[in-house]
Amino acid sequence: MAPPPGSHGGPPWTAIVAAVAAGVLLLGAGGAALWFFGPDGEPAAGPPSTSTPATTVTATPPPTTTVTSTATPPPTTTVTTTAAPPSAAEQLSDKRDESLARLDTDGDWAVSLSAKQDGTRDDRQVTSSGSHVFRLPDILQLHEGYESTYAWADVYLLKAEDLGSTVGADDDKIWMTIVDPGWLTTREDAEAWCAVEFSWLSGDDLDNACYPRQLRAP
Repeated sequence: MAPPPGSHGGPPWTAIVAAVAAGVLLLGAGGAALWFFGPDGEPAAGPPSTSTPATTVTATPPPTTTVTSTATPPPTTTVTTTAAPPSAAEQLSDKRDESLARLDTDGDWAVSLSAKQDGTRDDRQVTSSGSHVFRLPDILQLHEGYESTYAWADVYLLKAEDLGSTVGADDDKIWMTIVDPGWLTTREDAEAWCAVEFSWLSGDDLDNACYPRQLRAP
């Protein structure tokens, strides 16, 4: 049988080309399916992302500085008030009060070693400053000297009005230092004591330095 017109008896190229094209399409479709689903049937992961990964920036807080403020107390000012020492008049009065508290006016005898008021001038005696005029501080100092000298005896600081054996217009002003040795029972005993204690004196000088006084109430 004669071939159809236009045929030269060679291979069917048109059919071959069509078959190859179909195969390429099938392979392409299969590859796409494999890419989409993956070899295990699950959808395949997409192509790796090319975007830049996000950077997380954690802000570090600035270091905390603790400032401790210690208040400094103001300086303490100590004011020391020193009381003024008692005056000579106050000290004489205190000694008199102490003497009266222990004075025994039993009628025995003692001796007066000083009898002066503020401003008395004694030409036979001098103060520690060399003056013959005795002020209250001088009278106090003279009495304290006798207290030290006759510490073994009873030494009193009295006013002339405190004893009945002294009488005068200024009895309330005259300060007397009285020494009681403790065994003078008569005036003669007191005179003899004075003569021994002030052996370098006699007459008025002796009487001015040491004079008998009877211890009796006014």
